[in-house]
Amino acid sequence: MALEKQKVARKTPSLRQKSLNLDFYGLSVLINFKTNVKAMRLRVGKDAKITLSMPFYSTQKMALSFLEMHKIWLENTYKKALANLPKDDEIKFVVSDISEKWNTYNYDFPVPLKDNKYPYIAKATMCYFPLCDRLQGVDYTNTELNLHFGRIGDDRKIKDIKGDKQNTEDTLDGERNYLLEGEARKQFRKWDNVKYIAESATKRMIPKDSYKNKNWGMEVKTNNRLAPQDGVGVRFGVVVTLKEMNGVNRIDEFIRSCTLNGWLVNAIDVVNRVDIHQKMNEEIEFD
Repeated sequence: MALEKQKVARKTPSLRQKSLNLDFYGLSVLINFKTNVKAMRLRVGKDAKITLSMPFYSTQKMALSFLEMHKIWLENTYKKALANLPKDDEIKFVVSDISEKWNTYNYDFPVPLKDNKYPYIAKATMCYFPLCDRLQGVDYTNTELNLHFGRIGDDRKIKDIKGDKQNTEDTLDGERNYLLEGEARKQFRKWDNVKYIAESATKRMIPKDSYKNKNWGMEVKTNNRLAPQDGVGVRFGVVVTLKEMNGVNRIDEFIRSCTLNGWLVNAIDVVNRVDIHQKMNEEIEFD
């Protein structure tokens, strides 16, 4: 019995995308010709990469004409993207936790020293999501988290970078610190679930002195307007930025010190995460 091979027709995969790099007045533009694109889309990413998506059967001449039409916008947007790129002279880290008690704290942030001084301008941004009650109106939340961040003085208290005296204990002389609510809202964003504290940058920037304790500390004080349990389990996150005054990169030194102090350090590439998020949300058309 003779056996014959059965011939099966196979469909060759069709080309769905082609790319090329184009030099446009000194700007590198990646042009993607896609079958699932019906209109031209020009984009400048946060990493300052320029991409132009076009229909598959478009021509390079059409791409150049489109770029010429949007040349001014492209140059301005590209400059803004370059200005917003992460700087090597900034130490930026994220701390997240859950508020369970009145005071959530940590006093082990090993900020690098230079000649026994701290050559940084510090700022911190905190965000949290408290409970709200419509009876309190739009001006109040059920829970207020008060952020303190700075060096640890010889009195074992945090020298807040903003000079915030809220929720602090009495001084040695028995002096109490009073602050009107209007001033607290204006200076420290009281009852706002986004807190921003920063040192003021001046033309004459002088490094700050260090104390016996070389670490920096952070405290988050919890206050409740209604029920005490409202502030239990409130998750918060703080982004801290330390700008080096002389433009020196001290990131590796900071990571090494954190590791020696028992911190688990995970590097975050924000631009890469944005690209992954966009890739995951792309629309795919199947034949």
